Amino acid sequence: MTKKIYIDSCVLILALKASEDAIASRAIAEISQDDAEYFFSPVTVLEVMPAPMRNGKHEQVEFYDAWFGTAKQIWYDDTVHQNAVEQATKHAIQPLDAVHVASAIVAGASELVTAEKATKPMFTSTEMKVRSIR
Repeated sequence: MTKKIYIDSCVLILALKASEDAIASRAIAEISQDDAEYFFSPVTVLEVMPAPMRNGKHEQVEFYDAWFGTAKQIWYDDTVHQNAVEQATKHAIQPLDAVHVASAIVAGASELVTAEKATKPMFTSTEMKVRSIR
């Protein structure tokens, strides 16, 4: 059975952090499961792409582009927006984290995988299982 997983931006960023080998290995394992269908939002692209593009880190850009090509983008539409507002209101989740949670819900993901600490409000969502690789 295919797992439906929404990947938070920080997991993609950490996959390329050679200085943090253990967490990078866990991040790579999370984003490359054969039995998973992956999801992301336009916010993910906004959070991961500008810095490597601006700084000429072509390998990073190629890595992200390749991963985005294997995953499904959940567009920020009225449904995602309303869901994000509900998540932010109900659980005191920060706006961009609320967009990630809402996108995962709209995608029908079974979980949202992040590298955030479990003390973040996004972990209090009762509508989406949030799991950290830390």
